[in-house]
Amino acid sequence: AAQTVDLAFEVGGPLLELKVREGETVRSGALLAALEPTDFRLAVREARAALTLARQDLARQESLLERRVVSEAAVDEARAVAERATVQLAQAQEALADARLVAPFNAYVARRYVDPYTNLQPAVRVLRLHDLSELHLVASVPEALLATVSADRVAAMEARFAFAPERAFPVRYLENSGEADAVAQTYAVTFAMPRPEDFNVLPGMTATVRVVLKVEPTVADRPRIPTSALVAG
Repeated sequence: AAQTVDLAFEVGGPLLELKVREGETVRSGALLAALEPTDFRLAVREARAALTLARQDLARQESLLERRVVSEAAVDEARAVAERATVQLAQAQEALADARLVAPFNAYVARRYVDPYTNLQPAVRVLRLHDLSELHLVASVPEALLATVSADRVAAMEARFAFAPERAFPVRYLENSGEADAVAQTYAVTFAMPRPEDFNVLPGMTATVRVVLKVEPTVADRPRIPTSALVAG
């Protein structure tokens, strides 16, 4: 897959909804899972009430300061309490939003790690998503080939799959690893291709990548003809 992401909640609680199944395709922004929201909603209400009370107290302290009844230190303290209440409300609202998992992109659901009604801790994996808008093919290339072949020598690149041997899919070079495999002494070269619309190509499938190189002619490649075959003029 072009990218793979494991989704997890940043907060904990009972898993109330798990709306997707493995092998399903979801749209960007779709709701995937949600925790029981009651405690988070109550926390938002409590933080909002605390902020209202803090703002009212700040207004009273400022009014008393104008009449020289309280000191500026009392007003500063009330202002700090109101600021702290503002932060606590923002944190409660963020926790409520974090109780929902939405798809970050158009995705293919590869794995479901938990079942509904599980009591989850923060950062426990819930789903694995693949972005299949583009497919990456990784091939192990010998060091001799990687050292001698440059981009300007490549004439064409294509991939073929065993389930459709008659179809050739154009690919493009994406990147290659900078270190060799310690055992095989090969380098991982990644090619990219759009996902075919008429085949359900998924991560883990195998393909054959064919790279056609431009070959510079050498003396040995040139034809040899006898001098008797030459005609003057």
